[in-house]
Amino acid sequence: MNGYDCAHPFQKDINTAKVPADFVIVKVGQGCHYVNPQWRQMIDGALSSGKLGGLYYYGEGKDAKAEAEHFVGLIRPYIGRVILAYDWEGMQNGAFNKTGEVAFVRSFMEQVHAMTGVYPFLYCSQSVTLRRDWSSV
Repeated sequence: MNGYDCAHPFQKDINTAKVPADFVIVKVGQGCHYVNPQWRQMIDGALSSGKLGGLYYYGEGKDAKAEAEHFVGLIRPYIGRVILAYDWEGMQNGAFNKTGEVAFVRSFMEQVHAMTGVYPFLYCSQSVTLRRDWSSV
C-alpha cells in the first residue's frame, strides 16, 4: 500500500482527494495546545475519494490523559471510519526515551480506548521499537 502522512504546514497544499495513494494519515494535533488547521479538509478529501484514512496525534509526553481527551474531543465523528494512531517521536516530547515512556504511551492508549472503544496504534520509527519492550502497548 502507498500512502501519505499529512501534517500542517509541511503538506499544507496537498489535495488528498487527488494524490495517487491508497491511504492518507493526517496529523490532528499535538500536546494539549496545537490543532492542525487543515486536518478535517485533509481527511475528508481522502475519504471522499475512496482512500483509506487515519488520524494521528503527536505526543509531547506531558499529560497522557489530557492529550487523549484533546485528541478524542476533536476526532469523535471519525471514530469507526478511520484508524487512530499515537505518533511517538523525540522532537518536542519530554518523555521520549526516558524511564516510563512505555507506561506513558500505554496510558494515552488506554485513555483513548476508554473513550472510544478503539485502541490506537503506535506510530513511530523502527529504532524506537528496538530500544524498548513495547509489548504492553
